[in-house]
Amino acid sequence: MTAIRPLPLARALAWSLLGALAALAFFACLWKGAVGLVVGGLLATLWVILVFAWRDAQKDDLALLERIQGRVAQQDPVLRLAVALAQPIRSIVLAMPIPALTRRFDGWSLYEPGHLPPQAQAHAVQLLNEWRAQVREAASEALPFDDFASLATLLLDAPLDAPHEWTAETSARLCWRLNLLLCGIETGALSADAGRTLLAPAVHALQSHHADWAGYAADLQQQRWDFVRRNAWGVAAMGVQFKDLFGKPLSPWALTPLKLPLKLPLKSPH
Repeated sequence: MTAIRPLPLARALAWSLLGALAALAFFACLWKGAVGLVVGGLLATLWVILVFAWRDAQKDDLALLERIQGRVAQQDPVLRLAVALAQPIRSIVLAMPIPALTRRFDGWSLYEPGHLPPQAQAHAVQLLNEWRAQVREAASEALPFDDFASLATLLLDAPLDAPHEWTAETSARLCWRLNLLLCGIETGALSADAGRTLLAPAVHALQSHHADWAGYAADLQQQRWDFVRRNAWGVAAMGVQFKDLFGKPLSPWALTPLKLPLKLPLKSPH
């Protein structure tokens, strides 16, 4: 993972001194006399200001990272891992791209439910409606209920595949399940407690099967997800998501260990 490391003070001083001396020497040779010294001195001063401004910006980035780490660390481990595990699908399906967060931060939806922007919220509602319609069409007989919470409890709390039956498709299917359940929580169609109960088995299965985020990503990339269009847009969208997940200090994968202990019971009482 990319780390944020502010420029050490000694190195900043060395860069400032070397840059200032180089500017003075260059312009003193270019323009003899006072003009060269004045121009060189001005540029040397500007160089020193830029070096220390850059260092201050890095320190601000590190302070931001530490504040976010502190808040993320206090979250429920099941919900925290569910959001991180679902992030590749979540970002693409909800049109919620991961921004480059080392200079600004405006997306708590990367780490916890309840913060989707309006457009992504609308996509979540649409996803739930489409899933309900698919369930009704696939049912062999009329269902006694139509609300998402009841359907999710009935259909998404089924036993998970045994370890010896695990394939890349299993990882992608469970990633999709997590995304669907999180959309239920985001839209209020599923309470946080009920959603957590349904999320926990899938979270536990994925973190038990995969040793690290790289192994999980390999499964998803191998599967290439049926719901991502097999064209240049789909390939590019998937590539951008994984680049950000692996390369950004504020990505949910960077801030959430895959082996994070799950503190509460994992099995549904049903």
